[in-house]
Amino acid sequence: MPISSGFSFDIPTPGKLDLLSGGIFPQWYPSPSGPTLNGTFSSQNALAIPLTSEHTAAILWEFMQTHMFTRRSLDLKSREANPPRSCGHDPTQPRPIAISHLGIFSGLVDYLVQENTCPRPRYKRRPAQHRKNTDVQNACLAAFEVCLSDVHAPFETLSTLSPYDIAHNRSTQFPEPFAYGFLNREEIQQRLGVDIRGATASTIPLVILHFPALGELLDHGIPVTLAYGDRDYGANWFGGEALTKSIPFNASAPFLSAGYQDFLVQGAIAGKTRQAGLLSFTRIFQAGHAIPFYNPPATYALFRRAMSNTDIPRGLLPASAADASFSTSGPKSIRHLTQVAGPVRGSTFCYVLAPPLVLGQCSAEQLAGLQDGSALVVDFIVQ
Repeated sequence: MPISSGFSFDIPTPGKLDLLSGGIFPQWYPSPSGPTLNGTFSSQNALAIPLTSEHTAAILWEFMQTHMFTRRSLDLKSREANPPRSCGHDPTQPRPIAISHLGIFSGLVDYLVQENTCPRPRYKRRPAQHRKNTDVQNACLAAFEVCLSDVHAPFETLSTLSPYDIAHNRSTQFPEPFAYGFLNREEIQQRLGVDIRGATASTIPLVILHFPALGELLDHGIPVTLAYGDRDYGANWFGGEALTKSIPFNASAPFLSAGYQDFLVQGAIAGKTRQAGLLSFTRIFQAGHAIPFYNPPATYALFRRAMSNTDIPRGLLPASAADASFSTSGPKSIRHLTQVAGPVRGSTFCYVLAPPLVLGQCSAEQLAGLQDGSALVVDFIVQ
């Protein structure tokens, strides 16, 4: 479940949302100088959330044990669960959770592998060291901070382009953020049983040394399918490609030897795929971070082919654990392939639940109106 979204065990806290920075300021903090939006947010206490994705995974595993193997009724408003009723199984005894396939779209699996500018020696450590050695954790954190300050921060502060779609200006709203407004409606929140009111804000997680786990899945016969949009900067396809080349598993040599083949959807080339046996990597043309919004047919075709254990490029040949001989053919590198940016999608409007608000997305007059309280806001859009 989303952290601090209203379902988590946190304290709903009145505060203000800074519309220029996207920062959340609880009521005991000094108010920011720019335009703000009053709301009820999480406590902003970092100690109230799981500190690492490993801790989160353990919590999620416990949840799945209850969700999949017991029948439990839940009162969303009181957050109290009635005693579980067994489905022919003792709920106190853990059961293995079967995974048939792993699919990752625009995923940040290992930051130090996927960011080419980060010092490579930092991630040449065993996972056990990562978990137990404080010095290694501090070194990885330092490398992570260098990546943020030297790579992401300049793009965020200096570029007018969106980090989620480098072919779009930052002011263009695509995908449209209307889900925030829907989830902030009182009747919807009552039905969901949540108390948090306001916009969402997130940070880049420290995700490191997770790529060996993908190799373990592959060696156990579980297919892994990865896809990245070639207009996404935050989780760019260069990093996704580097990730797949770094996965340690028994059949890595055939994958590294495979070439890129056309990813065909409805008779058109929607991208390029490298695949050998159970592992595939696809670069989706003309897609930003939210790939399904940009190319729904390609997304569905990739999903259907992966789940049916057929080859990703065409969906005609078997590519399962029983027949892992399939591999794509073609050039080993596709970095020379460039795309002329397609037409700009979406529109420009001043939506207060999607901060940070920038000039171009909002006019100077609209920002001034939000500042002095004179702005007319209808359905979270400044008129």
